[in-house]
Amino acid sequence: MAREELMGVWMGFKALPMVMWQKVSSWLSTFQAANCETIREGVLPTPRWSPPSQGWVKINTDRAVKGHTNMGGVGVVLWDWRGGFLAAGEQQFPRVTSVPLLELFAVRYGLQVAQLQGFQQVVVESD
Repeated sequence: MAREELMGVWMGFKALPMVMWQKVSSWLSTFQAANCETIREGVLPTPRWSPPSQGWVKINTDRAVKGHTNMGGVGVVLWDWRGGFLAAGEQQFPRVTSVPLLELFAVRYGLQVAQLQGFQQVVVESD
């Protein structure tokens, strides 16, 4: 919205409702074109996650950093071939804020959880 238009709205100038509607519609269309993904009709987005093959366990990992506390953390979730939940866990690492290092810690922790649960055929999915 241009400064002059804002001043007109806030300084008591009156505009015809149809003119305002056209401007707002135009701004909305511009915003949506810049910020919204378009999906072609009849085409569904492909899911990013898929379960492991039958007989296998998938380990999903993630990490987070709280910069103001110098605390890093990791989380893991284990899934069966049907997409069913098997196990999960989290671990915190004081003074560890390196994202690549936390990714490695997450994978290691996920493998440890899988081993403790007795799973041997695992696939790891990480960022």
